[in-house]
Amino acid sequence: MGKNLLETVVEQTNLPKELLEKELHLLLKDAQIPIEDLNIEALRKIMVNYLQDVFTEVKKEITIEK
Repeated sequence: MGKNLLETVVEQTNLPKELLEKELHLLLKDAQIPIEDLNIEALRKIMVNYLQDVFTEVKKEITIEK
């Protein structure tokens, strides 16, 4: 299921395939989730963490610019 889920996510985003695959594989590695174990709940968790990190960085940049 994991590989199919990953492929579906990559295809549906319409973002550059190579870039997104690389980023998702890094997220999986950081979360210590083998691709074979990837399911929708695990994907949600890593995406929540990723978005929180992105928002934190954006917030820092906005604060620095002020």
